[in-house]
Amino acid sequence: MDNENQDVEVEKTNEEVKNDQDNAGKVEEYKTAKTVEKLQKRLVKTTGDKHDLEEELANTKAELEAYKSGKKTVKKLSEEDKAKQAQDAQVEELKSLWPELARTKALSETSEVLKEQGLNVSADVLNNLHSS
Repeated sequence: MDNENQDVEVEKTNEEVKNDQDNAGKVEEYKTAKTVEKLQKRLVKTTGDKHDLEEELANTKAELEAYKSGKKTVKKLSEEDKAKQAQDAQVEELKSLWPELARTKALSETSEVLKEQGLNVSADVLNNLHSS
């Protein structure tokens, strides 16, 4: 009877080993499937990026050829470039007008102070006062 119990236990142990091996195999297959899935996603993304870069390169080459052939010139700037140039020109003009505005304000303040003191001074005299 002991032999029968030992045989049953051995069979159970063999079955457990097979189940463990099957489970280990399934776990390994699952891990492998997940890894393959991740790699496929990465491959699809990389392929898409490569395609986008190739398309951008083709567009850039076509634009370069247009410049070389004379179909496009530097005069045909984009609207953004034109707007930026106009804004830069306005900023430069304002910078050049600031000193003149400050001088005019100073002359006006000086004239007011002198009038408060009862002195009526001509513009020529004021200009001479502020030029020195």
